[in-house]
Amino acid sequence: MLTATMPEGPPVTMGDSRSAPPVLRRCDNPWKPNAQHGQSKQLYRRWMGILNRVTQTSLAVFLEQACEVLLSDPEHLAHFFELLIFKAQDEPLFVDVYARLCSNIDARTEIQSDLIKACENHFTESYQILMEYNKIFEEPVSSHTVYEEILVRQRCIGHLRFVGELHKNGLMSGNHVAAMVETLLQHSDERSLECLCRFLHFTGQELSQTHEDLIEQSCNHIENCLESGSLTHRLRWLIQDTLGLHANGWRPLVVEQGPTRITRDVRG
Repeated sequence: MLTATMPEGPPVTMGDSRSAPPVLRRCDNPWKPNAQHGQSKQLYRRWMGILNRVTQTSLAVFLEQACEVLLSDPEHLAHFFELLIFKAQDEPLFVDVYARLCSNIDARTEIQSDLIKACENHFTESYQILMEYNKIFEEPVSSHTVYEEILVRQRCIGHLRFVGELHKNGLMSGNHVAAMVETLLQHSDERSLECLCRFLHFTGQELSQTHEDLIEQSCNHIENCLESGSLTHRLRWLIQDTLGLHANGWRPLVVEQGPTRITRDVRG
């Protein structure tokens, strides 16, 4: 009968347990948290505290704090824009508040050019990520991938809404908004069409005053896609709503409802 034996390893010499522990050698240049690292973390907390508490009624109160934070260290302005953009796209109910906050800050510290650049870069990045799902969904996907795509699409639309509010407050020019519309017009997939329709809802009334030809081109584009008959029902209804808003001067359609008649089933 064969007996398995363990292979012999290198000899190990057991030292005396009473011997002194090994001495650890300190490196010549160890990492230490510097003043800038601590300051960035502190500023991040202050910005988060302001954005989490600012509302329509408390805007004036937190405006002073926001200006004080930005003026204390202008080098962190890019981080503030990044945090602000992510907050705006994840909280669509407060997009107008964040846009007004930017407008009031710009009146004191002139952040318009840097804000426009940050918004354009974020639009380019988020739209490219969204377009990648066109290839991903050509194959069967998991429910987790579907959930991720929904989040990416919602955040992209949330950013377009934030850009629309900045345009209404005079921080984003019509040419910058038109450039984003032209980017969306280059594709006819359903994700691009949805973003285009949503963007027209947010900016159509203001953009039609300076870029009427682009508005007409956009509406003709989505109408041609609607006539193709290959779109989902949800997107077809969205396109019809967009065309209805355009025909009504970008004013919300009011549906007149008559008095409701209540009937009772009387059993004798």
